[in-house]
Amino acid sequence: NDVNDSGLAGAVRLLLNDAAYNAGTGETFPITLNINGPGTSAVKTLTIKPNTGVISTISGAAAANVIFKVFNTNYVTFDGSNTPEGATRDLSIENTSAAANFVILYGSKDQTPITNGTIKNCNIKNGTINSSALVISDGSIIGNDGYFSNMTIQNNSIQKAYIGAYATGGTIPQYGSNLIYTQNTLTSTGVNAIRRVGLYMGGVNGATVTQNSIANLESASSEIDAGVWLGLGTINATVSGNTISSMGYTGISSNNPIGIYVTSSVSASGNLITQNSISSITGTGSSSIAHVTGISVGFSSGGVTIERNIVTNIGNNNTATFPAVGIDLNGGNNNVVRNNMVSRVYDDQTAGSGAFTPQFAATGIRINAGTGHQVYFNTVNMFGVQTGNVSTNLNSALAIFLTSSTDCDIRN
Repeated sequence: NDVNDSGLAGAVRLLLNDAAYNAGTGETFPITLNINGPGTSAVKTLTIKPNTGVISTISGAAAANVIFKVFNTNYVTFDGSNTPEGATRDLSIENTSAAANFVILYGSKDQTPITNGTIKNCNIKNGTINSSALVISDGSIIGNDGYFSNMTIQNNSIQKAYIGAYATGGTIPQYGSNLIYTQNTLTSTGVNAIRRVGLYMGGVNGATVTQNSIANLESASSEIDAGVWLGLGTINATVSGNTISSMGYTGISSNNPIGIYVTSSVSASGNLITQNSISSITGTGSSSIAHVTGISVGFSSGGVTIERNIVTNIGNNNTATFPAVGIDLNGGNNNVVRNNMVSRVYDDQTAGSGAFTPQFAATGIRINAGTGHQVYFNTVNMFGVQTGNVSTNLNSALAIFLTSSTDCDIRN
């Protein structure tokens, strides 16, 4: 409250001395940072972190709200390390409410961007898998398109959320820019698993998603799960060096998991997917459209480069015969797929209900829409047993599904 009322005369650290901050210790949630006095700047920053040697937990049942709300206030950092420049996770922030809620919100006001916010070295946990944990959006209506720039989510453990980190800046024009998701861990299992998406962004121009570990998403809900999702209006993003594994769907509806999903719907998006490791993506869903995929580009998303990724063990286990694809170009034109290694892509072709066409097959690299694609220097190894009738079983290293996919350049 003092910071909100008085503002900052310089760089300020609020050091946590106690092991617990909750309703029993007098906290009222949400804790809102909305500085009314002299504002923040590059030299007048605000940092909240544990004091030296302190391991601290901030928790409460903030139903239909958040634990921390940073509203229309720039240069605010949550640093969970109890050393000056460390990377240990010594601060846990948890919303224990099972209602629709969030943990930390960075929210803009009207059309004024919020900038230079950071959440790092924290353990973040929500009270339900039906709401997102970290949100960057409009500050008045959580989840509506916000205005933001230079936001960083770094080295956090994120658990028990619908979406681990969610940022939305509209579509075109993009009201978000320079967003960083890096070194985060989203691998918890059981009741603490992420439900639908590990890391999501929409309406962002310029983003870096790197060195994150994502695994074990909740598998029962009927929806498309994704490790990393570049949503509507996301352009000039680089997704690199991430490890995405052990994602599955156990139902039979028309949904299946995707390791990295690009749905920017921008014809020349400039998005780059590189040097990621994607493995053990499986499902039993009954759809020839929402199929099990390592990397998928769809919804008229063009100008995407997919290079130097390792994609392995991608499979659909529905006995009615539905597809699995290592790398899929399912929308947009002029995408580039080069220097990738794809292996062990399989499906169960016991029934053969799809008439054994490429739309229902196991395929290493598939061109399912668009023109002008370039597919160069890839290695595909379709090894392993394919379940079903081997005399009619169809699988391929490369498939071009539509005669309208013209002007493609495929070599080496």
